[in-house]
Amino acid sequence: MSYDYYAEARKLAQLLKDEGLNERGEKVLSSLEEGFTATEILMVIRWNLNELLSTELGSAEARSCARRLAEKIDIIMK
Repeated sequence: MSYDYYAEARKLAQLLKDEGLNERGEKVLSSLEEGFTATEILMVIRWNLNELLSTELGSAEARSCARRLAEKIDIIMK
């Protein structure tokens, strides 16, 4: 089964919004909507994930989702 980066990003955005972190969730969603190429989209998502993970924001579930997605993106971007 292939990994769906965009679905995971949407899942993370919803988790963040459910936790009251609307701005963070919107940043992740805007990455999906404003990019032109898959590479560009994944780079922006990764940047937003790293920004989130550099803080203490988000639940353990949201942070785990963000960490896993960042790791998956790192693998394919190398």
